[in-house]
Amino acid sequence: MKKKTTKKALVLSLLSLLLCCSMLVGTTFAWFTDSVTSGKNRIVAGNLDVELEYWNGTKWEKVAENTNVFEEDTLWEPGHTEVVYLKVSNQGTLALKYKLGINIADETGSVSVNGKDFKLSEFIQVGIVKGLDETKLFDSREDARNAQFEQNKLIKEGYVTESQLYAANNVPTDGKTAEYVAMVVYMPETVDNSANYMTGEAAPKILLGLDLQATQVNFEEDSFDSTYDINAEYKANNNSPSAPSFFVGSAADLAAALTPTVSNDEVKVTLTQDIELTDGETWTPLNLNAYDGNVRNVVIDGQGHTIKGLNAPLIAQAHFGNTSIEIKNLTLTGCKIEQAGYNGLGLGAFVGAADATAPIVFDNCHLTDSTITCTNDVSGVGGIIGYSSSSLLTMTNCSVTNTKVNGSKDSVGAIVGHTYQATITNAKVVGCTLKGETAEKTGYVVGSVTADTTITTSADCANNTVFDVADSTAVYGRIVGATLILNGVTLP
Repeated sequence: MKKKTTKKALVLSLLSLLLCCSMLVGTTFAWFTDSVTSGKNRIVAGNLDVELEYWNGTKWEKVAENTNVFEEDTLWEPGHTEVVYLKVSNQGTLALKYKLGINIADETGSVSVNGKDFKLSEFIQVGIVKGLDETKLFDSREDARNAQFEQNKLIKEGYVTESQLYAANNVPTDGKTAEYVAMVVYMPETVDNSANYMTGEAAPKILLGLDLQATQVNFEEDSFDSTYDINAEYKANNNSPSAPSFFVGSAADLAAALTPTVSNDEVKVTLTQDIELTDGETWTPLNLNAYDGNVRNVVIDGQGHTIKGLNAPLIAQAHFGNTSIEIKNLTLTGCKIEQAGYNGLGLGAFVGAADATAPIVFDNCHLTDSTITCTNDVSGVGGIIGYSSSSLLTMTNCSVTNTKVNGSKDSVGAIVGHTYQATITNAKVVGCTLKGETAEKTGYVVGSVTADTTITTSADCANNTVFDVADSTAVYGRIVGATLILNGVTLP
């Protein structure tokens, strides 16, 4: 009787708290959240208590704010292998399910001795070994490499494994309260000079981190059955009132993170895996406005992941004053955007228009297999960004491939349609079709330049059709009252 009364009290408490949540958010379901974060690792829980520990060589130690579970400044080469032993445990009173993955906290690419751009994430493999205990460690590199991996993937593809853990006071016969796993990260011996950087170039670097999320699982019962939380979702971390950090792995999470109703000066969004919008799913882009009291600065780190199927720009516009955008390590693919431009200014896949004085930064951003068509008269239509009036537009290692950009009344470019002032480095455009109002306003990198701008292009640019001219050499459309330094040559 005592056990039943306790269970009933717990149910009533949960229902009361859920009722409070529903009064705040209407009909939106909101599972309780708790989190522990660091610059390199992240633990996110639902209404539970999940703990992550690692083996430091002598004992198990909790992951703290500045814990480096991976070696820093590693000189990666074929055969190099790192093993991280982890313990995930349920410290709460309710059963949970969790997702554990590896992410790229930061990465710097380089140029190989073959003269090609590359990143270490394109060559390093990662696998997770389960079924271990706290004493079962690998005796040798060969043992680790020959272990039975649950999966074995390139880091750039992302890695996520899932499991369930139970509370110590309520463990089923086949259940467990903790799980020991080994994460094996290595560069295969088959990697050749494609990952051997050229003398004189910057050394490639990669900083790895962990991503652990947990939420409720349908195990405990209420007065009816155990299905009340069968649809519990992994929640993004949103603890910091000054600069919320959202870790997203679905279209719904991404939409929640990039919502106009989030009232903060800055929002940071990190992708934990590839995201695909289903056919017919409408994307509502974030509108940054310095005067509306909502989000004014956004940082998005794709960590090498891909968003597929947008039918509107990722971000509509940065409008007025000190509104800034930084997007890095992200690929958009399969976008079909056909609509009017924003505020009479522009349309693009990543950002429609930036009419602001703060920095607008794109680093390692890519657009592939997409179509962008503007249906009204605006200043610029671009693959990555349509229009920018910022004097601090910076675009580094960005590319557009196999994409059509059409603005029949506008300036058109695959990278940017119309720019005031910009520094564009190593722009790559391949197999694109571009058409603006006139040939003078159309280029395969930029349509119009109206303030001093510097552009360097990749040697791989090829097969672009500009205003019906195949294999066009028109990098830019027009220069208006400005100087353009193109691949070291000052124009006009």
